Amino acid sequence: MNPHERRKANRGLPKVVVRSEVYELTGKGGKSISLDVGPMRRWAEKHAERVSIPIEVDYIERLLKRGAVSEERVQAVLRTQNPKPVLLCRDINEDGDEIVDGNHTYVALGLAWATAQRDGMVPEGIAPRANAYLFEPEHWQRFVIPPSHKVRPK
Repeated sequence: MNPHERRKANRGLPKVVVRSEVYELTGKGGKSISLDVGPMRRWAEKHAERVSIPIEVDYIERLLKRGAVSEERVQAVLRTQNPKPVLLCRDINEDGDEIVDGNHTYVALGLAWATAQRDGMVPEGIAPRANAYLFEPEHWQRFVIPPSHKVRPK
């Protein structure tokens, strides 16, 4: 089908808007990094190693302190029966690893575990964990958006 035939066939149909989720962070040496999260997740579901990672209270506190998560979204995740694994990029910044998608899930799982522990539903010695897709540097680097490709708001 040529472009003219495609336009004619689509006449009157609603236009589809494709949205992209971008995660921005400060990488090593203060360099800004932007990652295209949608394609990352699709790639991970087919190719990435799925691992179990510890839920760290310090990491949750950093997320809350810098406003990276909202209470409303955390509550929505808590109502979800089967949250998606988080996307974890290895060695991406000065702290080492960072969750680039699923911070709300990570916080919700930590809160749910803390509540279960408080209520005596978790045996002593059991540490909280989250499912994650692990991205080594050679994997996450292919999803970096070059500065020349970023769309600037008008």
